[in-house]
Amino acid sequence: MCERQDIYEEQRLGYHERFESNAKRFKDIKLLMSIPGIGVVRANQIVAIMVTPHRFHDKYHLFSYAKLTRHARESDGKQYGKKPAKGQPMLKAVFKSTVTSAMKSNTSFRRKYDEKRNNGADDRTARHEVSKAIAATVLAVWKSGKKYDDKHREVTRKRHLKSHSDT
Repeated sequence: MCERQDIYEEQRLGYHERFESNAKRFKDIKLLMSIPGIGVVRANQIVAIMVTPHRFHDKYHLFSYAKLTRHARESDGKQYGKKPAKGQPMLKAVFKSTVTSAMKSNTSFRRKYDEKRNNGADDRTARHEVSKAIAATVLAVWKSGKKYDDKHREVTRKRHLKSHSDT
């Protein structure tokens, strides 16, 4: 049993070295690592699955591809359920697992989670909303080619809230 653990640990370290090497060689991976909750392993997974951010016209197409949304079934103007999106369950798992890491520090993602919880959302719903925010951030950072800036996200969020409260 101990030999198997040694072999596993050796393989794990080999993969981690490869991921570190990829982060040094590929700008996209390094960019994604600037987002809270996304380390070297998750950045490699995201790039491997998505390949390019330009496949997605907007964040909603990414949500669908990552199975972070459900599509309403409607006939004659009446809804009769929701069907899951077709896409990559592995990408969904990456974004969902990123939430746990992102909420360990005081970032806009943590504040979004706290805000949702304070407004009465249950833990699952709040985490789901944060995973969608992380997915949208991944798309925006990757498309823009600029590192993640938590202050910029907060300013944008406040501007968005203000514009919707004026109406």
